[in-house]
Amino acid sequence: MASNVVLNRKWIAQTYFATAVSRACQAWVDKHPDKTTKEEITAGLLTVLDAQSDASLSQLSKHLSGDAFDVQPVELDAAKIKRTIRGLRGLDRFLEKEGGLVRWHAQF
Repeated sequence: MASNVVLNRKWIAQTYFATAVSRACQAWVDKHPDKTTKEEITAGLLTVLDAQSDASLSQLSKHLSGDAFDVQPVELDAAKIKRTIRGLRGLDRFLEKEGGLVRWHAQF
């Protein structure tokens, strides 16, 4: 999450459904424009996430429960890789972009 925020300060709001947790994470980013490194943003967002209940966190991202993963986009054999991902049993959603950034996201 932090590495994406480094590239796009509105990435959280543009990527996640609006929930109390996603709004709190985006609010932290908005209130700390001086925090620009991946490490600083990670630390700040971790303070927000640590204050949340498991139920709230489950509404933020399937990554947190292990029900989603991202794949580094590649050009070589991209169509074949995407076809394989789309054929995974139980796949609920496959995104090729998140928050305006090229990210391959598989969610179950």
